[in-house]
Amino acid sequence: MAGAILSVASAGIVGSGGRSRAAEPLSDGRKVEIRAQRPEDREAVHVTVQRLSPETFCHRFFESKHEFPEQEAHLFLDIDFVGHLVLVAVANESGGTPFIPPNPAALPGKFIAEVQIFRGFWMVSWFKQQFGHPEVTAAPIEGVSSDALLDRLVQDAPPESEGLMLQPYWTPGIRTPGPEARGAVIGFTDTHTRAHLFRAILEGLAYALREGCERIQARSGVRVASLRVSGTGSQSKAAMQATADIFNWPTSRPHTFETSGLGTAISGAVGLGLHRDFSTAVGEMTRLGATFEPNPSHAALYEQLYTRVYKRMYRRLAPLYEDLHRTLRQAP
Repeated sequence: MAGAILSVASAGIVGSGGRSRAAEPLSDGRKVEIRAQRPEDREAVHVTVQRLSPETFCHRFFESKHEFPEQEAHLFLDIDFVGHLVLVAVANESGGTPFIPPNPAALPGKFIAEVQIFRGFWMVSWFKQQFGHPEVTAAPIEGVSSDALLDRLVQDAPPESEGLMLQPYWTPGIRTPGPEARGAVIGFTDTHTRAHLFRAILEGLAYALREGCERIQARSGVRVASLRVSGTGSQSKAAMQATADIFNWPTSRPHTFETSGLGTAISGAVGLGLHRDFSTAVGEMTRLGATFEPNPSHAALYEQLYTRVYKRMYRRLAPLYEDLHRTLRQAP
């Protein structure tokens, strides 16, 4: 079913063209069919469910060990200092995804799977408010932005922050992480400074994005083939380099960080007939800016920290978060 948008028959999932079937209860023993929306895709999967909502059914089905043909996607990180950090995988025209419901892209035949890190690069704003007073004060005097001075500050700490590891769950998630999640920083010593903490924030966000990317690839069978970063945070050279090193991929940013507005303009240009199709509009209206290549020695160290420390942090700390929530709920 490569290239198809999948839907759950009779389960209220939006299909191609934005049409939605009316939701019906999924009672015990009911047979539910999953098939592609295109008529030429004759394959279907039949399963039996037990009192599952459509959303829960979809999660359960795609957490099982079904095999899907490997395709390619392009990975986009939309970094916003005041909102969520969104990881978006957009499959190419020959690709497919088992994510349900898939978010339709503006381009015909394409779709989007997202992983959000709630309050992602807002953490930079949090750091600035709590610890960045020297940069905020010096910025107007030097005639530069406080963000540029924070980029300078991070150079005072080496890559990997001398063992300071940050789990960026300042706001909990829904499933991964769960609603019990909290942020954590481990590895403090007497040598650590503000610069180390700021670098640990950038690195922790990149670790979380890599983990989300791996979930998309594992659950969809879609191989990510390229990495692009946009949004306000993409203006930070330190954030871009940390992302390149932790993913160990060349990481590019477009010529403008305002890519949401640019995408709207591209859609409008095609709709008004200013460009004959999306391919032409994209070619005329976009171009790559800087590309950051991973540093091999830094990437090797980050790989060890990611696999041996970061990926184990949430699993080890989750029971403590749950105990913390229970204790706080019982407090008078």
